[in-house]
Amino acid sequence: MHRNLSTCRPYAARRGSTLVMLVFMVLAAFSIASYAINVVYMEFARTELQITADVATRAACRALVDYGSQDEALWAAQRLAAANPVRGQVVDIPMDDLQFAVARRYEEEDDYDYSQRLSNPNAVHLTTEFYQRSHSGMEMLFPTLGVPVAFRPIKEATAIQSELDLAVVLDRSSSMACPSSQDSPPENLVELPLVRQLPSDTRWRDAQAGMEEILELFESSPQQELVSLSTFNHIATSDASLSQSYQLLRSTMESHGQQFAGGKSSMADGIRNGLRLLSDEDRARPWASRVMLLISDGRNNFGNDPMAAAREAADQYVMIYTISLSDEANEEVLADIAETTYGRHFHATQPEDFRTIMEEISRRLPILITH
Repeated sequence: MHRNLSTCRPYAARRGSTLVMLVFMVLAAFSIASYAINVVYMEFARTELQITADVATRAACRALVDYGSQDEALWAAQRLAAANPVRGQVVDIPMDDLQFAVARRYEEEDDYDYSQRLSNPNAVHLTTEFYQRSHSGMEMLFPTLGVPVAFRPIKEATAIQSELDLAVVLDRSSSMACPSSQDSPPENLVELPLVRQLPSDTRWRDAQAGMEEILELFESSPQQELVSLSTFNHIATSDASLSQSYQLLRSTMESHGQQFAGGKSSMADGIRNGLRLLSDEDRARPWASRVMLLISDGRNNFGNDPMAAAREAADQYVMIYTISLSDEANEEVLADIAETTYGRHFHATQPEDFRTIMEEISRRLPILITH
């Protein structure tokens, strides 16, 4: 009996075509998988590059604020980029990749307005042109159709020194009329009202001269620092609302010095008055950092516990920095107030110290990152 071989040939042909189809499907699946892996790889690389751009730009802005030098800003950006390589490769940042500008914002819903300026910038913009300059770019993990393929990611970041709303709270109790280099009289005499013109060698005049150093620093700043003034003895008064016009602060402090009333000292009332000025809806900026500067000799002898007022400030996310005056200053209470609000206490021995202190406070303000 003979087998009919002709009936087997179609099955063999089908087996061959199935094998070809399987090979094609495997190749297609591999191509799709390699493409998907390359896409994921590119996204990881872009994310790493964005992180590197962010940290480098922030470091550049911090150096710019701290040292006022664009060269220092460049060095800081390069140092952070070297510490954060992308896919194992250090991203080189030349000066041409950085732009320095003055950034300002006028309304909460507005974006920052940038104006490029060589003097006193407060913002740094970085464009990572490293892979655009590279001949090879960044290679993919898998070639496309057997051909190696590279891509050239580019990322941008902008870092801005945050703007400042500052409430100055200044002690005008009787002890502030005493010389900084001498002890004040007994408390029962210090509490008496004075109403007289103060000479230059007094704690009040030292505070006034120190504030002048701060205001001159702000006037040379590229940013818009809004400053308010509260003064306190046994009661607190709002002497000047938040404003960038500092002349009212100067004239008010001089007016108090010409007719210094003195009295007891209620730090709690002073702190709460400063908080009200920082919360003024017509003047306070929701996007600004809110800081209080409490200047006193630390002799609290009237009213409520200042620590309770400090806790209220902390609840409102207001940092209080304290400056003590005179050799007999009660620095402990001022340091406790600052610590409660995550601020810091300083002791000033001369007016020039105020400028150094304010520069230190500015360095502690946050740096904002935008894309």
